[in-house]
Amino acid sequence: MAYEKSEHTFPCFCGEGKLIGEWKEHDTWPSSNKYIQWHFDCGSCATEYVFKGLHFVRVSDAQKYEALLEEYNAACRDVAVAGEQYEGPWINYVLGLSSVRAKWDAVGGGSYSTFLKKSRLGGFAKQMERDARRKFRVAPKECLGRLLKEDAEVNRLHVIAENKKEAANAFWTAMEKLKPPIE
Repeated sequence: MAYEKSEHTFPCFCGEGKLIGEWKEHDTWPSSNKYIQWHFDCGSCATEYVFKGLHFVRVSDAQKYEALLEEYNAACRDVAVAGEQYEGPWINYVLGLSSVRAKWDAVGGGSYSTFLKKSRLGGFAKQMERDARRKFRVAPKECLGRLLKEDAEVNRLHVIAENKKEAANAFWTAMEKLKPPIE
């Protein structure tokens, strides 16, 4: 039982060169082909297109999209910094919740059964603190809502971050995307 490298060649978008897809195939079961590595054997297309998010997009669009995402991430960091005085109270709130289910609801993410298994292992309090800190840094406004706290600066910066997120999503939606020759 082993993996074999598979490769398939397709015409590139301009028709002058080749688009090459490479993936690993297991010898006893078929691959889903989710992890195909794409590259061009075409100078024109190689400089014009990049594979991103299951599509080929123009390099200039990909760069603009990445810049919009960085603006959104910077705005999210601003929200977290504005609300950092509430991080300690948020962690204490989560650690003080009476049930594992309530703690999972507060920090969210992942499977409840996995979370439950982790709760039975040693070091759960430290893991809960890390999860609470991560949740606060990702969604400080949501955490403040659970603490029943309002902060005008956090709210203002949160609106800015959400607007940047919507701008990035709108740009991605409007961006011309070319499907790979196989899915």
